[in-house]
Amino acid sequence: MPKDYTYSDAGVNREQRHQSKKALQSLKETYKYSRFGPIIHLPYGNIFPQAADTYLDLVIEGIGTKVLLAQLAGKHDTIGIDAVAMAVNDVIRSGATPLAIADNIHAQASNPKLVKAWLKGIAEAASE
Repeated sequence: MPKDYTYSDAGVNREQRHQSKKALQSLKETYKYSRFGPIIHLPYGNIFPQAADTYLDLVIEGIGTKVLLAQLAGKHDTIGIDAVAMAVNDVIRSGATPLAIADNIHAQASNPKLVKAWLKGIAEAASE
């Protein structure tokens, strides 16, 4: 029977992540205000005043360990679909309406076939 994959096997160091979050806390204190007023800290993110009665919710989504499943399945367009779905989910939790999605991809190695599959998934999900 194959060994179960863990976050650690995928390169995730939870203790290091915890320490990084603590280090970022002091930085977060420096951006309490935008030029339109205080940033609102929600349990799952922040919303930024854009005008007197308008807020912007900016989400950056990572695919995390889902890439392992895509590699095992040999199906990579689902990564883009999942990234869009998770970003939209994060935005609507604040009561905002999703407006746009960026196709910013960070990959260890550039493989045109994989990039095309990722973008296909992003485009498919964004059109829904």
